[in-house]
Amino acid sequence: MQPPKWTVLAGTLALGVAASGCAGFQTLPWVSTQRWPQPMESRHDPLPPGEGDLYPPGPEQVRVLRHADPVQVRTAGSSASFPLSHRRKEIRVFSGSSISCAEGGRAEILWPDGSSVILYGQTAGIVGSLSRGEPSFIMRELERVQFDPASEDLYELIGGAQLRARAGPVRAQRVRDDVFVVSNQSKRSAEVAYLDQTIVLDPGQAVHLPILTQPGEPGAASGGRPTAPIRPAGTLQGRGFAVERDGAAELSLDGAAIVARGEGIARALGVSVRLAPGDEARFAGLAAVPGQP
Repeated sequence: MQPPKWTVLAGTLALGVAASGCAGFQTLPWVSTQRWPQPMESRHDPLPPGEGDLYPPGPEQVRVLRHADPVQVRTAGSSASFPLSHRRKEIRVFSGSSISCAEGGRAEILWPDGSSVILYGQTAGIVGSLSRGEPSFIMRELERVQFDPASEDLYELIGGAQLRARAGPVRAQRVRDDVFVVSNQSKRSAEVAYLDQTIVLDPGQAVHLPILTQPGEPGAASGGRPTAPIRPAGTLQGRGFAVERDGAAELSLDGAAIVARGEGIARALGVSVRLAPGDEARFAGLAAVPGQP
């Protein structure tokens, strides 16, 4: 037996009045609607600049093609991104824009000279401006990427390392959370600048690099940025070894150790040691085990 219509109408009105009363009670100025946990306090005041401020719009223009969903694009000067759909698979953007893919996504960035960068999976990066001296593409997240330069070009890899390629394809892929590999599959050599080293990759060669994080620096990891090679301030001759030093240091009385008088680096026997003031580093060659020839 169905209830009378007036009974259902009365019940509906009662629920509406109760809901509106609860909403009004929650929005009263003397009632706190905060729930546990409390809001997190910001550790940075003011907040650090975002990518839109770090990479303003530049004069260079590129084409972005969506080959597989999902692909997000943030145009230069904007703080929000939007997806490329099946109806809008191509867009032109200026340098300073960012392109990101999620799991299963694939996007291609094309430059007017024919160079291209293809992003696969969870990979993201920013189109650099050559007029500001930036690399053509700056990686921000990496699963897999392919570089195909039409001529010699410079790219910034995840972690801050820089890749200089003269032909393609040159591929980079993350193999662990803290390790990625760069493989040169072109017919010309490529160079990877990592910290104070420049690694030359001949055709068919690959190198595994750790992803280092610079403490206190916001954004992507940047501990692998190229640094100027340290020129030794002098050489100290010890017992059976020579030490290149950068900074104030001297030999110990027995001639088997380097004692730092200030912060610096000592290199000997293929080992580089960073010394703080007062630290001591002892170098010794390989010796035969007593009792054995």
